[in-house]
Amino acid sequence: MNISGKKKYIPFVAIPIFLFVGFLLIPGRDYRHSAARLPASFDEYYKSELAEAVRDQARPGTEPKMLSFSPGKAKVAFLYIHGFKASRAEGEAVMDNMAQKFRASIYYLRLPGHGTNMEDQAARSYSEYLDESENALQMVSTLGEKVIVVGTSMGGLIATYLAAQHPDTIAGLILASPFFEPVNPLGDIAAYPGGIWFMETVRGTKIWDTSINPKDPSDRRLPGYEKYWYVQTYYAAVRSLIQMKNFINRPSTIARVTVPVELFYYYKDEANQDGTASVPAMLDTFSHFGGTRAHALNRSFAVANGNHVMLSKWVPTDKEFIEKRMEEFINDILLYNTHQ
Repeated sequence: MNISGKKKYIPFVAIPIFLFVGFLLIPGRDYRHSAARLPASFDEYYKSELAEAVRDQARPGTEPKMLSFSPGKAKVAFLYIHGFKASRAEGEAVMDNMAQKFRASIYYLRLPGHGTNMEDQAARSYSEYLDESENALQMVSTLGEKVIVVGTSMGGLIATYLAAQHPDTIAGLILASPFFEPVNPLGDIAAYPGGIWFMETVRGTKIWDTSINPKDPSDRRLPGYEKYWYVQTYYAAVRSLIQMKNFINRPSTIARVTVPVELFYYYKDEANQDGTASVPAMLDTFSHFGGTRAHALNRSFAVANGNHVMLSKWVPTDKEFIEKRMEEFINDILLYNTHQ
């Protein structure tokens, strides 16, 4: 994917100096959930979230969505959390099918600053992302006997945090390309004081352009993708993503993820693998889930015909393989919990 703007030359030696000074100044990684007074029922909550999407002028197809295939409280309820710059379109192609197969309820939340415009996104903090997700989990827990949280990319990072915080609420975790570390480590600069200025200076622009490139054979996104993702965003928006990654992907948090976890990651070979989120970081973090108490149902799958975006109709991937493995995992969770 191309980044717009002419690069400016900065001596390479300046990078470690910049990082060292920034490390001394970087603020502490801290977050506390701002508990909200939530509606008495999911229906009221859903109506309020839809009304907020209207007020924010969210684009069609990016507003929250709820489906239910079972009258009353379902056996399973899914919470889907989309990634950075994305929307529910990142997961609908697979998760709608899963909800129907299990006669489940599913809720696709809309993270703050998403589906509207890039100015709105750049103004949002990661605490707002986590607060919205905490609230959604609390409300979705009223829809099903068992709650399974599914997240793509940044959504997988958030889902990991929720599992660490609420092991008694969440029955299982499905992660598609979770963003535990960027492929390009220079992305971490965004969290440092002056980091955004540095990125903008290097790139010669304040805007990160990820428009579809039809001349790039590795760019498999289909026309229409741009309706549901930001293909342009400010580098300033990256700060919240990296700050949240630093806050969540820590040994103390990862060790508290004791629920069953299924991980999907794109890897065919060294030349064909996820170009956004680090595959080694995904596998390393996965290996530390639960610390010495990793769940017996934990499993991970490399998807050779994959992409960073795994579960969307707007990006071709081996969804037949993904759905089969996902269905097996959900059945195992239900069977395992039945015998507990």
